[in-house]
Amino acid sequence: MKLGLTGGIGCGKSTFGKLLAARGWRLVQTDLVAREILETPEMTAAVRELFGPGVVGSDGKPDRAAIGRLVFADKTALAALENRLHPQVRARWEALVASDPTARWAVEIPLLFEKNLDAPFDLTVCVHCSQAVQFARLAARGVPPEEAAARMQAQLPVSEKVRRASLAVFNEGSPAFLTAQADLLDARFAASRS
Repeated sequence: MKLGLTGGIGCGKSTFGKLLAARGWRLVQTDLVAREILETPEMTAAVRELFGPGVVGSDGKPDRAAIGRLVFADKTALAALENRLHPQVRARWEALVASDPTARWAVEIPLLFEKNLDAPFDLTVCVHCSQAVQFARLAARGVPPEEAAARMQAQLPVSEKVRRASLAVFNEGSPAFLTAQADLLDARFAASRS
């Protein structure tokens, strides 16, 4: 069973993915995979070449905050970064899933529908909430409203992700409510347990 997990920024897809992992699903968080790849010497050199030395910190590692501010303000820069990074991220998660094809996999991909990556999955799940809640959660993480808006605009509207998904998970209630939804999904697909 291969589940593609997505949702808008600040909607709680990572939290839901961790709930699935606690229930025995093999979780791949592509944002974490992208961070690992971004910090390789080859990708650090590529980022410096694309955007200049200002996006690499004094420790020699990419400054993700500086890169984020740059690419979410410039679609051409965002496309250049994605063209370098995304093929490697996809190759990594595909290799992980192929390493144990009988397991129940949950692959968290923020741009699942934007990049037409949903076809390999048996099921797609979108975690969603209102835009007001997204802004509040991002503000709690220290993301300024203008940066939050730019990141949201770089993705499909959450309502469109919900429309395209096989299942939608609503995440504005309590942690117990989100946990109950994870339990329901897990029970529904328990037959595919490896």
